[in-house]
Amino acid sequence: MSKMTIDKQGHLDRYSVIYTQEFVAGVGGRKREEAVTVIEKENRNVNAIVVKDGTPVPLDFRCDRVWVWVNDYGVVIRTPTIG
Repeated sequence: MSKMTIDKQGHLDRYSVIYTQEFVAGVGGRKREEAVTVIEKENRNVNAIVVKDGTPVPLDFRCDRVWVWVNDYGVVIRTPTIG
């Protein structure tokens, strides 16, 4: 699995998109604690933030933040997104 990396201009490289698409298959349906552990283990430069589905999030884009969307039972239901 590719890790998210940032180039010299501060942009995510092309492998970050692949990472996210692959990651969904590995984390979807897991409990939030397990998903956060996997995300932060794969890339120590990011903080995984758990968000209940439907909750508004800040619109500022940050390469070091990954939103982990969960349902009322704490199960990952959407693709974790960088931002």
